Amino acid sequence: MSHFDGRVRKDNAGLFTVETPDGTLLCCRAATRLRNDGKNVKPGDLVCGEDNGDGTGFITEVRPRRNDFLRPSVCNIDLLVIAVSATTPATPLYNIDKQTALAALNDVDCCIAVTKCDTEPDGMQSALLRRIYTQAGCKVVVTSAVTGEGVDTLRQRLEGCVSAFSGASGAGKSSLLNALYPAFAAQVGEISGRISRGKNTTRLTELFKAGQSTYIADTPGFTMLDLVRYDIIPLERIHDAFPDLRPYMDRCRYRKCTHTGEEGCAVAAAVEQGLAARERWESFCRMYGELKAKKPY
Repeated sequence: MSHFDGRVRKDNAGLFTVETPDGTLLCCRAATRLRNDGKNVKPGDLVCGEDNGDGTGFITEVRPRRNDFLRPSVCNIDLLVIAVSATTPATPLYNIDKQTALAALNDVDCCIAVTKCDTEPDGMQSALLRRIYTQAGCKVVVTSAVTGEGVDTLRQRLEGCVSAFSGASGAGKSSLLNALYPAFAAQVGEISGRISRGKNTTRLTELFKAGQSTYIADTPGFTMLDLVRYDIIPLERIHDAFPDLRPYMDRCRYRKCTHTGEEGCAVAAAVEQGLAARERWESFCRMYGELKAKKPY
């Protein structure tokens, strides 16, 4: 028996696939002590344990997490890539902003991948998304899985990162992944096909290796965020969920300003002056209202 360090790639009902630095995949269970201490193990975790020498092992320690997501169940993500169609179906900006807010609170970079640009007649949607989210501090890459536009640029951004892809149905996420990493997309498609043919449609997060130190997390849950029901974004932290608006919040006339349009609100003034995107402020106000109206349990 020998010691190992590794990264959890998959959780299959308490049976964890762990990749060690030399690329070896071990089938591991969590040590009883971890389970008794209530410490869960999830994809993305950096762990150490004991290698049994037969392809199996036991996880004995979970390293501290840089970030931790409940829905979907994944941790230690570097980048969230949000696939947004340049044509129909148009993704509501509020749905995008819920995801960027979650990323901001977890210290995760965001990249907006605008898809299907080859079918966009006038370029207006791409221009809108580029304006809003570049100003918000996100990298925006306009792509086409058909022509290859933007694919190399996005692939370079993903290199060396653990990235989670999200995208509403029809947004072109699968086609984009296929253009980026054909082998990875084929693997995901095969798994998705097996799931869709079976009775169990639950999708579990899994990290797929797309390069020497590049991983893609198959994480459908990012597109199904119910902020109120699951306490994903607490009201007291909503200001940090919009880092592009945060610098103006300390400049308001009144200390208890909610930044939703009161007299002397510096955020509203910044929007009027074009220093912050109106669309982002509208999402902030909507999110604030939803969280404020939540009934305490």
